[in-house]
Amino acid sequence: MPVNTLVSIAQSRSTANRLAKSLNAAELKKAISHLEAALIAIERREVVKAAKKQAANLKKLKAMMADMDLTAADVRSLTTTGTKRKTARGKTSGRRKADPRKGKSRAEISTKSRHKPPQVDGPWSHATGV
Repeated sequence: MPVNTLVSIAQSRSTANRLAKSLNAAELKKAISHLEAALIAIERREVVKAAKKQAANLKKLKAMMADMDLTAADVRSLTTTGTKRKTARGKTSGRRKADPRKGKSRAEISTKSRHKPPQVDGPWSHATGV
Protein backbone atom coordinates (compact mmCIF):
# COMPACT_ATOMS: atom_id res chain seq x y z
CA MET A 1 0.00 0.00 0.00
CA PRO A 2 1.60 3.29 -1.03
CA VAL A 3 2.02 6.16 1.39
CA ASN A 4 -0.55 8.20 -0.55
CA THR A 5 -3.18 5.57 0.26
CA LEU A 6 -2.44 5.75 3.99
CA VAL A 7 -2.60 9.54 3.90
CA SER A 8 -5.95 9.46 2.11
CA ILE A 9 -7.30 6.92 4.63
CA ALA A 10 -6.13 9.15 7.48
CA GLN A 11 -7.85 12.20 5.99
CA SER A 12 -11.19 10.71 5.00
CA ARG A 13 -13.48 8.07 6.48
CA SER A 14 -15.27 7.62 3.19
CA THR A 15 -11.99 6.74 1.48
CA ALA A 16 -11.20 4.29 4.28
CA ASN A 17 -14.63 2.67 3.89
CA ARG A 18 -14.28 2.46 0.13
CA LEU A 19 -10.87 0.77 0.40
CA ALA A 20 -12.07 -1.51 3.22
CA LYS A 21 -14.89 -2.85 1.02
CA SER A 22 -12.30 -4.48 -1.22
CA LEU A 23 -11.04 -6.60 1.73
CA ASN A 24 -12.78 -9.28 3.70
CA ALA A 25 -13.13 -8.97 7.49
CA ALA A 26 -10.10 -11.13 8.33
CA GLU A 27 -7.80 -9.18 6.00
CA LEU A 28 -9.08 -5.88 7.37
CA LYS A 29 -8.46 -6.97 10.99
CA LYS A 30 -4.97 -8.09 10.05
CA ALA A 31 -4.24 -4.74 8.35
CA ILE A 32 -5.51 -2.85 11.40
CA SER A 33 -3.35 -4.92 13.76
CA HIS A 34 -0.29 -4.27 11.59
CA LEU A 35 -1.01 -0.53 11.61
CA GLU A 36 -1.45 -0.56 15.39
CA ALA A 37 1.90 -2.34 15.78
CA ALA A 38 3.53 0.27 13.53
CA LEU A 39 1.98 3.05 15.63
CA ILE A 40 3.37 1.55 18.84
CA ALA A 41 6.84 1.27 17.27
CA ILE A 42 6.75 4.89 16.12
CA GLU A 43 5.63 6.10 19.57
CA ARG A 44 8.50 4.17 21.20
CA ARG A 45 10.99 5.70 18.76
CA GLU A 46 9.67 9.19 19.55
CA VAL A 47 10.07 8.60 23.30
CA VAL A 48 13.67 7.42 22.83
CA LYS A 49 14.40 10.37 20.53
CA ALA A 50 12.99 12.85 23.09
CA ALA A 51 15.08 11.27 25.87
CA LYS A 52 18.24 11.52 23.75
CA LYS A 53 17.49 15.17 22.96
CA GLN A 54 16.94 15.95 26.63
CA ALA A 55 20.22 14.24 27.55
CA ALA A 56 22.08 16.24 24.88
CA ASN A 57 20.53 19.50 26.12
CA LEU A 58 21.49 18.63 29.69
CA LYS A 59 25.05 17.93 28.58
CA LYS A 60 25.18 21.34 26.84
CA LEU A 61 23.80 23.03 29.95
CA LYS A 62 26.41 21.38 32.17
CA ALA A 63 29.16 22.51 29.77
CA MET A 64 27.87 26.10 29.81
CA MET A 65 27.66 26.06 33.60
CA ALA A 66 31.23 24.77 33.79
CA ASP A 67 32.38 27.59 31.47
CA MET A 68 30.73 30.14 33.78
CA ASP A 69 31.96 28.46 36.96
CA LEU A 70 28.41 27.90 38.20
CA THR A 71 27.08 25.01 40.22
CA ALA A 72 23.57 23.66 40.56
CA ALA A 73 23.45 25.18 44.07
CA ASP A 74 24.20 28.63 42.59
CA VAL A 75 21.33 28.33 40.16
CA ARG A 76 19.01 27.02 42.85
CA SER A 77 19.88 29.95 45.12
CA LEU A 78 18.96 32.37 42.36
CA THR A 79 15.46 30.94 42.09
CA THR A 80 14.80 30.93 45.84
CA THR A 81 15.90 34.51 46.61
CA GLY A 82 12.32 35.65 46.62
CA THR A 83 12.22 37.63 43.43
CA LYS A 84 8.57 38.20 42.81
CA ARG A 85 6.95 39.46 39.69
CA LYS A 86 5.03 42.65 40.01
CA THR A 87 1.41 42.27 39.18
CA ALA A 88 0.01 44.63 36.63
CA ARG A 89 -2.55 46.96 38.09
CA GLY A 90 -5.39 48.55 36.29
CA LYS A 91 -5.54 45.96 33.58
CA THR A 92 -8.91 44.56 32.73
CA SER A 93 -9.58 40.91 32.39
CA GLY A 94 -10.54 41.36 28.76
CA ARG A 95 -14.22 41.07 29.43
CA ARG A 96 -16.63 43.72 28.32
CA LYS A 97 -18.70 45.59 30.82
CA ALA A 98 -22.16 44.23 31.41
CA ASP A 99 -25.08 45.98 29.79
CA PRO A 100 -26.64 48.31 32.41
CA ARG A 101 -30.06 47.23 31.19
CA LYS A 102 -29.31 43.57 31.75
CA GLY A 103 -31.94 41.77 33.80
CA LYS A 104 -34.77 44.09 32.87
CA SER A 105 -37.69 42.96 30.81
CA ARG A 106 -38.09 44.15 27.26
CA ALA A 107 -41.24 46.09 28.22
CA GLU A 108 -39.38 48.07 30.89
CA ILE A 109 -36.63 48.98 28.47
CA SER A 110 -38.96 49.98 25.66
CA THR A 111 -41.22 52.17 27.84
CA LYS A 112 -38.27 54.13 29.18
CA SER A 113 -36.67 54.69 25.80
CA ARG A 114 -39.90 55.44 23.93
CA HIS A 115 -40.59 59.07 23.05
CA LYS A 116 -43.79 60.65 24.19
CA PRO A 117 -46.38 61.12 21.44
CA PRO A 118 -46.87 64.73 20.32
CA GLN A 119 -49.59 66.77 21.92
CA VAL A 120 -52.77 67.18 19.87
CA ASP A 121 -53.73 70.62 21.29
CA GLY A 122 -52.35 72.66 18.37
CA PRO A 123 -54.26 74.52 15.68
CA TRP A 124 -54.09 71.53 13.36
CA SER A 125 -55.57 69.04 15.80
CA HIS A 126 -58.83 68.97 13.78
CA ALA A 127 -56.90 67.67 10.74
CA THR A 128 -55.89 64.45 12.51
CA GLY A 129 -59.49 63.50 13.20
CA VAL A 130 -59.16 63.54 16.98
